[in-house]
Amino acid sequence: MPEEADARCNACEDERKDQPVAGMVILRNLKADVDGFSGGDVLDPESGTVYSCLLRLEGEGKRLVVRGYVGLSLFGRSQTWQRAE
Repeated sequence: MPEEADARCNACEDERKDQPVAGMVILRNLKADVDGFSGGDVLDPESGTVYSCLLRLEGEGKRLVVRGYVGLSLFGRSQTWQRAE
């Protein structure tokens, strides 16, 4: 994510174009399912790319595993986001 406090999503192509990155909604349209959440998308504010995504909680809710992909979830990557204490 851009490090400047006033960074804007210049590469975005939707309604988030040129909006401040701080406070921006990057996960949206997710619906709860048996394994976590699915059916939504995640934005990479550096590239402006929007990926389909899946989410699941681990470690008693302390970690969120975010899988972003294009097409099939097999063709993507996962990141683990740690809850701030």
